[in-house]
Amino acid sequence: MSDRSFSDQLREAVGANLPGVQNKGDPDQNDLAEERALGIRQKRAAIEGLREDNRNKQANRALRWKYATWVFVYLICYSLFAAAMLLLHGFQLFGFVLPDVALGALIGSTAVSAIGLVASVVTGLFKSDTGTR
Repeated sequence: MSDRSFSDQLREAVGANLPGVQNKGDPDQNDLAEERALGIRQKRAAIEGLREDNRNKQANRALRWKYATWVFVYLICYSLFAAAMLLLHGFQLFGFVLPDVALGALIGSTAVSAIGLVASVVTGLFKSDTGTR
């Protein structure tokens, strides 16, 4: 066995003492240009990811606005309907009379259900994403 390591023997066999082979471990101009190009591609990909994220947020805001508008319209219509039923029954306009149980169900429990449904939908639409900021 020889005192020289296998890598030393290999270098000697392929002529690793030549300057071109010794410098191969150091990055040359092509290597540096490739690294710069890779860095530029990575930065462009990151920027495109941010742009896509912004587009998604804008679309999300538009959908939220649309649904919030419809939820508001629903609550207004329901409130107007319930108020009309209450006024018609209270003043007995046009001979309109509801049994007390039906009036209680219409004004009481149905209102609670409608408001609860709207609250759950709105909470789902407008939950905060504090972890993604």
